[in-house]
Order: sequence, then structure tokens, then C-alpha cells
Amino acid sequence: MNNINTLIGFSTMAFSSFTVALECNLRVPEQVKLQDGVHIEFSVTNPSATAAIFLPWYTPIEGFWSDMFYIQREEGQVLKYEGPLAKRSSPSQADHLTLAGDTTLTAALDLSLVYRFDVGRYTLTFKQHADQLPCLYSLQQSWLINIEP
Repeated sequence: MNNINTLIGFSTMAFSSFTVALECNLRVPEQVKLQDGVHIEFSVTNPSATAAIFLPWYTPIEGFWSDMFYIQREEGQVLKYEGPLAKRSSPSQADHLTLAGDTTLTAALDLSLVYRFDVGRYTLTFKQHADQLPCLYSLQQSWLINIEP
């Protein structure tokens, strides 16, 4: 990916008697051609030696199962999420993932599969959800994407 906007966020997760600080990283292209799609890369890193358990809901780690982004054209039009939506109850232990110490979990998504982009400038922001991975809160900034013909 050329010209990438990257922001790293931090999160602390309680695991056993330890506190583990997870790091979130989102890479968003600043400029893409319409036919190439809008590919983003999201990662969660556990820099500690201790395993961490986290809920991947509302993150790219789970894939397209939620409306996790707010995407708006420069002119003000908000893009509608057109992907699947998971019907959820309270999270169970099975819904959580364990991230071993000193490891990174990465997911790549093409946003053009679930949003109808056209040529223009867009702002992308994570939507806030109650069950969201805490390090996403520090990623609540906007990324600009310029889509060319």
C-alpha cells in the first residue's frame, strides 16, 4: 500500500491477575483507483509476554459482520453499509479470541465489497459500539481517502 494513513491505539485488557496492553493499528490508503477497491489493514498486537483475551466484534478481525465504519463523501453523503449483520446476544466465552504474547493478528478487508464508492474524497471513521475492543477508542480519528477514476 502506498501513501498509507496509520494510527496506533492502545488498550488494556485484564487477564488473570495481569493487565495486558493491546495495540490497534489501522492502515488506510490515502489514494486509490476506483477499480482497485479500498483495501484496509487492521491489526491487534499483544506486546506483552502474557496472553490476552479480547472480543473481536466490531473490528475488521471478524470480517464483515457489522456496520463498523462511518464513511462520508466530501459533499456530505453518508455511504450505506451493504454487508451482512450478525444478530447477537451478550458475548460468551466462545466469542472471545486469545492472542498469545508477542504476537499480532492482522485482517485485510476491501471496503468496496460492502460500500458503494465512486470517484471522490471520503472520510472514514470507526463507529463506537459498547462491545468494541478498547484500543479502538484511541483510533477515533478520521482517515481521508481519495478515489480516482
